[in-house]
Amino acid sequence: MGQLQQLRLPCHSGNKSEQQKTSQPGKIQSQMNANFLKFGTNAKELEMKKMMLIAVLTALSSSPAFAADENAMIDKCRSYAASHLNADAGMIDVSVQTARVDGTIPVNGEVEGTGLTFQCSFNAAGTQIVQWWNSAPENCPADVSEADRYLYPACN
Repeated sequence: MGQLQQLRLPCHSGNKSEQQKTSQPGKIQSQMNANFLKFGTNAKELEMKKMMLIAVLTALSSSPAFAADENAMIDKCRSYAASHLNADAGMIDVSVQTARVDGTIPVNGEVEGTGLTFQCSFNAAGTQIVQWWNSAPENCPADVSEADRYLYPACN
């Protein structure tokens, strides 16, 4: 810390001899280079620590665990799937995946015993479903109604 206090930056103090010393751009640059070389090791270490801290904070802030509440996303996706697929929420298995490059967070799921799979895509904050996808069922259930036959290609 004592070494950093010795570093003098040019300023205009009204003292002509001081102004003459600092008014030469080449001299200022050479003084700065000398100071950098003198304190270079500490400056490089400090810069490296700063970059590592930024990288760690960026990684933490972009992970789904930090950006969003996984349990809330699972509950919201499960109820959305139950509503849209006319399924019992207790028969739906859901898991949160890692965030995509665009920041959205996929939550994959399946309805047990039906062959139906689905995906809810959440915004980066994990608060809203921004995209929904579901597969078609692989078989035709015995109790499918005429109104729901479009959901089951195997019934046609």
